Amino acid sequence: MLGLGILETTAYTPVYFMHKYWARRPWKVFSKIIQVFTEPGDIILDPFAGGGTTLIEGLILRRKVVAVDLNPLACMVMKKEVEPLNIYAYREVFNQLKTQLEPLAWELYGTKCPECGSKTMVRYIRRYLADDRPFLAFIYCKSCNSKIFLESGLEEFEKVPDIPPKWYPVVQIPEGDTTNRLIQKGFRYFHELISPRSLIMLSHIRDAITQIQDDKIRDFMMFTFSSMLEWSSKMSKHLKGGETKLMDWTLNTYWVAKDYTENNLWEVFCRRVDKVIRGKTYTNSKIGSYAKEASDFSQLQKDASYMVVQADSRDLSFIPDESVDAVITDPPYGDIIQYAELSDFYLVWLGLSAPKTEISINSTRRIGLREYEDGLYQVFRECFRVLKHGGHLISTFNIGDMNVMAAFVLALRRAGFKYVDVLRQPVYNYKISFHVEQKDPMPYDFVFVFKKSDEPEPKPKLSFVELLSSLDKKIKEYVNNGKRKSEYRLDTYPQVIQYISSAPFEIARKFAKKYESMIREYSSEFNRNKMEHLEKKKGKKKVQRTLLSNL
Repeated sequence: MLGLGILETTAYTPVYFMHKYWARRPWKVFSKIIQVFTEPGDIILDPFAGGGTTLIEGLILRRKVVAVDLNPLACMVMKKEVEPLNIYAYREVFNQLKTQLEPLAWELYGTKCPECGSKTMVRYIRRYLADDRPFLAFIYCKSCNSKIFLESGLEEFEKVPDIPPKWYPVVQIPEGDTTNRLIQKGFRYFHELISPRSLIMLSHIRDAITQIQDDKIRDFMMFTFSSMLEWSSKMSKHLKGGETKLMDWTLNTYWVAKDYTENNLWEVFCRRVDKVIRGKTYTNSKIGSYAKEASDFSQLQKDASYMVVQADSRDLSFIPDESVDAVITDPPYGDIIQYAELSDFYLVWLGLSAPKTEISINSTRRIGLREYEDGLYQVFRECFRVLKHGGHLISTFNIGDMNVMAAFVLALRRAGFKYVDVLRQPVYNYKISFHVEQKDPMPYDFVFVFKKSDEPEPKPKLSFVELLSSLDKKIKEYVNNGKRKSEYRLDTYPQVIQYISSAPFEIARKFAKKYESMIREYSSEFNRNKMEHLEKKKGKKKVQRTLLSNL
């Protein structure tokens, strides 16, 4: 019905590599949604704009977009993603920074190549977290093209050069569901996540950027500086296997291991400059002069093409009634990602902090499932008001908890929207890594379509008892046939969602709880099936490696 087809997700385009933001959705899926549900010139609202997928793909397709997010980091990232940049001027300023900062980099990271004796830089140093003692250093020498892993003779990396840092933020880590992990590890301030050597380099780069005269270039350089922070902390770690397997801040939470990687942050900054140039070359080509920012909605109705608004979408009073053609979004999924808490690691360097009033389930802030549903309802009520009659709200949503899924669906229904359909879209390019597969995820997104309509809601096709009986029979079949929990959820979610989208609210909530309870009853059986599946997959990989080694 939706006309999206099954889209194979592909690699992100260069614009999405400029700066980290959590849980970006597949750009190709959103591009297709925009093409199916809107026309060129239509106004799209994204009330949870986050990393800017709707904004970017909307402008590329010559729609007009209102991107709203409470988080100042999200708004900064989105603005720089679509704002045109004079790349020549940006590169010239970088060359000036290079002249100014490279001597400092040599003081902090300079060494001699063990192979040819030439002057070179250490690329990274691996250290134990407990005492910052180095146990490995990686050196790449351009003079002799050698790659050297040093495990002894590391005394020169034990001491930090006596160079005073410039300004850096001394901000206490607030309590929260994810920040508590740091506090429990003994961290009290955000800068304690950064080694002394890295703190010197970071603070000097930031200080040099603040002195740039051109406001626009300075803002883009500060954006570039912000983008390097994920490689600057003790949450960076190399996996076993060498130089290329660097884990940056890949997890959607704060974490620290027993050892960490202290990167050469001057090299990191240079690489980030290159990423920004590539990203802006892409958007300058794909969006270009079409990107005209509006200061208010009336300008958007004329010749402007987008608005990026830092605001709480529970109040969209700056948008008139029935003035938006479509709502396309991806809201927060319960307690999966605490965006405000994670963003503060970046924002403290900009003198900002993320409001802790975001819509999420957060035990530290005492926000439970019902408060989460109420927050979504308040946003969707505003979306309903500003959406034109007959318009659609399209949203991706995926979580392995039907209680949270039900809260999302019921919030939309309470706001007045009518359920139309849901479809499954594969993610991870149909493939997921062995490591991720151990968590038994559903490698699919669910794309929901709701409509602003006066049509009455349909009644459930099956009764509470009939559907529960059908699901109980199916779960036993799945368990006995060696199926995993993710496979059961994937197969039964559409039917359960359809029931929740039409049953009375309290009955729908009750059914979601019963569904999760039924899955918990078979948790040991599902876990056994998962382990058998992983063992088979692991065995196949061993066979493949053996065959390849014999070629």
